[in-house]
Amino acid sequence: MSETFVKKELLKECYILLEKIYYIIKSNNKGTKYIGALQGGMAEILLLTIAKKTLKKDNEKLIAKKIKYIESLINKSTITLSYINGFVGFANSIVILLEEDETAVNKKNILKGIDESMHLVYEEFLQSEQIDLDLFYGLIGIGKYFLSRTVDVNISTLESVVGLILNESILEDNKRHWGKGERIEFGLAHGQTMFLKFLFDVHLILGKKIVSKKVLYEIINFIYFIINQVSFLMK
Repeated sequence: MSETFVKKELLKECYILLEKIYYIIKSNNKGTKYIGALQGGMAEILLLTIAKKTLKKDNEKLIAKKIKYIESLINKSTITLSYINGFVGFANSIVILLEEDETAVNKKNILKGIDESMHLVYEEFLQSEQIDLDLFYGLIGIGKYFLSRTVDVNISTLESVVGLILNESILEDNKRHWGKGERIEFGLAHGQTMFLKFLFDVHLILGKKIVSKKVLYEIINFIYFIINQVSFLMK
């Protein structure tokens, strides 16, 4: 089986899945009570925007309806701060949508307002007794936002986020990880690969100024170490 065939089949499956999700969202008249990027209304809007571009769907009215509903939530509800269903996810989604929409007006003013709000959110996080690091509810979600805004926003906040994340890591024998004992996880939302992905993205965009290759290799060393241990136990 050729690599080209596999890619075509994979793209075909993705297209079919996107179409299914599109019709599920379209037929769902009940609005979500969240505004975040994964469990909230912004997730629906992002998917509808992708469907508009990829599936050539005329869904401007549906997108406008979803946006209006989210506006009502922001005006009436107490908003959580998380990426998964709160303001951090909302902010990350707005950046993506404005990048996609070349006709959007007042981009700079909109993003300036969100930048200011995200700085306040970060200050709020710093006041917490225990700071979550993960993507869904913690610092990685905030870091993703400021990483996407490095062209227009001073990188000092991103440097601070990265510093806090690295300070919470454990470095032993050139192997870096987060968590202890049974609390060591490996998923993209809560584990070692999440940290590796985020820090690699920082390094990719900003070079070694904030995250060095040495740090990345230390995380990779730990992941390989665990993989080798598991492989040995399975023999």
